[in-house]
Amino acid sequence: DGETHHGIFDVSFLSAIPNLCIFAPATFESLDRFLRASADAALPMVIRYPNMKENDRIKAAFFREESNETVARADFTDPEENLAVVITYGKIATEALIAAEKLRAQGVSCGVVLLETLKPYAVVADKVARLLPKHAAAVVFLEEGIKSGGAGMLTFDALHKRHGAQMANKLTDILAIDDNFVIPTQSEPIYRTAGVSANDLLRTLVHLLAKIKKMVLTDSPFSS
Repeated sequence: DGETHHGIFDVSFLSAIPNLCIFAPATFESLDRFLRASADAALPMVIRYPNMKENDRIKAAFFREESNETVARADFTDPEENLAVVITYGKIATEALIAAEKLRAQGVSCGVVLLETLKPYAVVADKVARLLPKHAAAVVFLEEGIKSGGAGMLTFDALHKRHGAQMANKLTDILAIDDNFVIPTQSEPIYRTAGVSANDLLRTLVHLLAKIKKMVLTDSPFSS
């Protein structure tokens, strides 16, 4: 909707408000659930949602079965099968699914975790930790918001504080918007302008996986 209406700053500045909960429902059913919960919530809530219809690809990947899960959903059943994991939320999850599919086509197992709760970050970190493999892996957080103070930074901070041993053999990165208003060129998709497209994510994952491959041969946490 133009450089002043991308909605890229809300997660970052709202995360600084104490005792505020932030949710990012991915389906109409989830949106309805969070709206109903807000009626008698003990804490203030923010519910963010895109100005678009429900995404069939996201529904097919993460909502295959009925569940009361409100924090995080995965497009896989066994975390230990994944050499790479992408954590994301909102409509950009489609880019994560595309990148994971391309990586799997190269013979590398990659899972995607969709967050519907962003804050409290401690709650999110505990849930995400259960969806990460115990072995060495590349973990990338993809978001269409500003990187500074965003969900990626705060989620990884909580993961390292609360699950440091599990994160010791993980290489992590955040793909988000770097301190600009994202003014696209006339013919370029806005995700590409912002550097958060599926291809940008794929390059990041391949780079981290190459580094892990080298490190497993050394005397490091990655060799275990």
